[in-house]
Amino acid sequence: MGAQMKIGKMDGYCVGKPWNARAIADGIGYTSVATQDIWKHHPEKACAFTEESAEKNPKNVKAALDALHEASVWLDDYANRLERCALVSKATYINYDQKIILGRLLGDLDYGGGRKRKGESPMHFSKRNCNYPQAKYAAWFLSPYRRRASSPARPITPASPNASCAPTSTKRR
Repeated sequence: MGAQMKIGKMDGYCVGKPWNARAIADGIGYTSVATQDIWKHHPEKACAFTEESAEKNPKNVKAALDALHEASVWLDDYANRLERCALVSKATYINYDQKIILGRLLGDLDYGGGRKRKGESPMHFSKRNCNYPQAKYAAWFLSPYRRRASSPARPITPASPNASCAPTSTKRR
């Protein structure tokens, strides 16, 4: 996206961290508003499985959710943030300077154009049970797709969770 902006093929884009920080670092864009400014502690990503897949491969679903939980706990430890930046900054991942990634992880918000502030809520990955699968969140994430007929599956409601909303284990193997 940033490369397209550099050559004039795009005027802007809506992305999450650290993609917006890259546009600022490259001098081709700015952040008009961060999602945390609109909705504090908002959901960011979803890990979902079809009901068919979850019923057919329950051990795989549990293993994936356990791995996601374990990685999230590790990421929430500030002592690991620098190592995380070193890993994901490599060319085989997002190919960014570590400083661009680390700033956002530590809550240093640079909107560009000289607007900077320390975020009240740095990125977190497991705190406040943000990765605990709950049917109400599945319903919230899926409802716009269902309204637009993008998803053929039956509606998920908080009263009728499917297999993908089963609690994860927090035990290490």
